Amino acid sequence: MNKILILALMLALLITTVNSFPVTTSQQVDVYEKGVFYIEITNDSQELKDLEINFYTPAEIKINAPSKIAPNTNMTAQITVYNQYESYREMTSKLEVKLGNETETKEITLRYYAREGTADNPISGLFGLGTFSDESAEYTIGEWVAFWVLIIIAAILLIALVARVMHRI
Repeated sequence: MNKILILALMLALLITTVNSFPVTTSQQVDVYEKGVFYIEITNDSQELKDLEINFYTPAEIKINAPSKIAPNTNMTAQITVYNQYESYREMTSKLEVKLGNETETKEITLRYYAREGTADNPISGLFGLGTFSDESAEYTIGEWVAFWVLIIIAAILLIALVARVMHRI
């Protein structure tokens, strides 16, 4: 009798710990100006459950999902990732979905492509709109114009000085 009771308790414990909920999503997302991907979540229990979605990535994101899921219901959540990088970059981010007291995690690879009008345009790289080195990427076009105007003025003054010195000799 004790063996049957222990077996029943172990079986009940196994069923309650294995009871995870299905989460389906893309494994890889391409981000140009912004990237959108969807998460399919199923509440296969008989009770209304709270839903919390966290997406851990260094980019700006927007999550569009309800806060609760009805029993025996499928739901689609939308995550929008905004591109803040000026050149190609690939990184792995973590998606965490909590339904009631259960948690599912997935890794998603984000591929950020160069934004339009930045690194793909070779002329824009000259004026700091694209990145051609880490040191110069932080300057704006106004700062570059001021820099080149000052270089031209310095060159004119140097030529005038050399001409004046040569005239006296």
